[in-house]
Parts: sequence; C-alpha cells; structure tokens
Amino acid sequence: MRSAIGWSYGAIGDRSGEVALGDPLQAHRATRARPIIVVLVEPWDESAPDVLRLPSGRLVRGRGLRYALPAGPLPQFALYLQGKSPPPGPGEWRWLRWPDWWLPADPVETRQALGDVWRRAESERVEVACSGGQGRTGTALACLAILDGVAPAEAVLYVREHYNSKAVETPRQRRFVARFQRQLGVLRKTTRSGSDTPHKLWSTGWSCAVLTLHLRTSWARAGRGGPAAASVVALTS
Repeated sequence: MRSAIGWSYGAIGDRSGEVALGDPLQAHRATRARPIIVVLVEPWDESAPDVLRLPSGRLVRGRGLRYALPAGPLPQFALYLQGKSPPPGPGEWRWLRWPDWWLPADPVETRQALGDVWRRAESERVEVACSGGQGRTGTALACLAILDGVAPAEAVLYVREHYNSKAVETPRQRRFVARFQRQLGVLRKTTRSGSDTPHKLWSTGWSCAVLTLHLRTSWARAGRGGPAAASVVALTS
C-alpha cells in the first residue's frame, strides 16, 4: 500500500470509475472537482475479546446479545441473527431471521447480508451478534472468512482459532459453512489490505466519490507510536 504522510490516498478514475490508491495530487486531479468526503474511523481494538481479524485486515466483532454491551466504541453497523426481530441496537443495524441452533431462513438474504457486512468491515466498525455469540455468530464469521479468501474447508477452524473455540456449534452449521462458497454462484476475488496492488471497486454513474481513511490501530494505542493507515473503501451515489 503506497502511503504519503502516513496515509494512503485514493484516486477516482475520471473515466472507468475504478478506485485506486495513489498520490494525493493525482487523486485531486483525477476527481475533477467532484466532492470528496474524508471520514476518520476509530476501528475496533484488535486485542479486545471477540474481535476477529480477517486475512485482509478487516476487523469484525462477534457478540452475544444476552451479555452486556462491551465498553468502548459502539458498532456503526450490526447484523443481528435472531429467530425474532430484536430490539433496536446502537447505530445502523439489520435483522436476519436465524433461529437458534438452526440455519438462516432465507439463504439468498443471508448471502446478501454477509456480503454487506464484509464490504462495510473495510471502513466501519461492524458487529455480528446472536444470543450467545457462538453458534450463529460463529457460522456467519466463518462465511465472512470465506468471502475474505479463507478456504471453505478451513473457515471453521480459522474462526475457532481466532475468535472463539466453541464457534459453529452444530453439524448443520458446519455443512452450511462448507457449502457457502458454492452457494455464492461465483467466486469472489478478495484484495489483501497489505498488498501493494491498488484496491478497485466497481461503479456505474456515480455522482460522488467517498474516500474513507480508516485507522488500522486503536486510538487507545495511538500514543504508543503504532502506525496509522487508511483505505479507499467505497463509492456512494
């Protein structure tokens, strides 16, 4: 990832609509006076309990709704996996009907919801939560790991190693994870945040480019001299 003054900047291609990392002056020229919104986001503390780091560097917090909300920053977006509609949570949230010990009621909606979580995790504090934070949450996190490039056969072990040793509780949940990539219909190419290859996101007819600078280290640790990084993550109309 190229950097300038400790940050990575994004340039919006004036014709193709692709997002790529580059020089700030080039970014300014490429945008051709289109509005740029820069948002600084305090990420999850990677060392905090229940925060899963995906291979790309995305951080996702898993949580059990029966437990008290952890101290610290609130999620900017949450996906709640419950059999019944949960009470409103902090920030923006989405409910995915998913009974305890079972599988999600709508596989198509599940794929869409998890894809949304994976995309948001690049630039927002996202949370996935069920009642206990292990079975349904672990299954969803394993699917996110697949979206991030982890092999389906290794996804459950990855989540158990890096999130919770009891994640993904039932045989049907393990089968759901194993079949998840095949259910997607197409293979998704993931981009590693640590790579020097420019990020690219597709867009058509966008009127406004949003470049998000995402702090990769917790502000609580900023005084320790940890490196700060930023990522170009999205376009919005």
